[in-house]
Amino acid sequence: MAVTAVVFAGGIGFGAYQGGAYEALAEAGRNVDWFLGASVGAVNAAIVAGNPPERRLERLKAFWESGFWPTSPAPALAWPPGAKWLSALQARLLGSPGRFTPNFFGFAGTNAYPGLYDLTPLRRSLAELIDYERLNDATIRFTLTATDVVSGEPVTFDTARGDRIGPDHLLASAGFFPDFPMTEIDGRLLADGGYYANAPIEALKEAPELDAQDLTCFVVDLYAGDGYAPATLEQCFARRNELTFGNQTRRALAGWRAEQELRSALRKTSADAALSRHGPASVRVLHLAFRPDPKDASPLTPFDFSPVTLAERWDAGRRDMLAALAIPAAAAPPPFDLRAIPRQPPPPRG
Repeated sequence: MAVTAVVFAGGIGFGAYQGGAYEALAEAGRNVDWFLGASVGAVNAAIVAGNPPERRLERLKAFWESGFWPTSPAPALAWPPGAKWLSALQARLLGSPGRFTPNFFGFAGTNAYPGLYDLTPLRRSLAELIDYERLNDATIRFTLTATDVVSGEPVTFDTARGDRIGPDHLLASAGFFPDFPMTEIDGRLLADGGYYANAPIEALKEAPELDAQDLTCFVVDLYAGDGYAPATLEQCFARRNELTFGNQTRRALAGWRAEQELRSALRKTSADAALSRHGPASVRVLHLAFRPDPKDASPLTPFDFSPVTLAERWDAGRRDMLAALAIPAAAAPPPFDLRAIPRQPPPPRG
């Protein structure tokens, strides 16, 4: 049996890239059996899994076509890089409609779990965009991860295992403190899943439901481990995050490959029937990663929610996923087949 899974990583405003990637999947008629996500990736995945098929793309677009101020800073309109920088600065100072507002009491120590921003607007937006009953009926399996702030351990919530996922779980997974607050669930103080694994593939590696199955997994990263040599301080800050989070995924995929190839070798040399059934029969991973133009690189870039920028990210995700879908599967699949999808350039203007 063939199973398709999609892993959405975290990355604040870079998440529009995943919207475009899902649009390409939907247009291709590719059914997804299992969504996994952390941070904004969990939000995107929950919007898809928490809606009927005919509304999934519409609801995802509604989320990413909001979140910006109706007017942009006028002096920068003639210079696009300046407009993007001011848009990000505006979000940093004033928040992002439907997502977060400044928490002016964050420095005063008056909040139970401090943060520079309040995620109440995001809670309200998700209540309008997600049917939590549908999300939890596991028609599409949905798994999100967070990080236990005290122990440092990953915490996983999975609808196929009876966990009831609600808005608190999504806000916990997006709790990238000190920017966004931590959330207490079942006596544990939880924060952004990216502090442990920004692209949470561990649940796939450990799922007995995948034993002897052929798995195709689309990993949609928002930070690329490979990139450019930074030439400015702003690029240094941006590249640091890309290396930190992008290399998490590269290490996890390398470990998964080693495990899967070892299982395959043991199957060939062992008569143990139980061993032959343990783990997927084959794993095919198509690894996409958002790669912003280096000239736009800045620590503020993830907070640029301007319509032009979000549309660019959406289109980039769509192009990259179309390229991934165009790669034919091997007639005789190897135990682990990893394909890294290079950045697809936008079509020429004219």
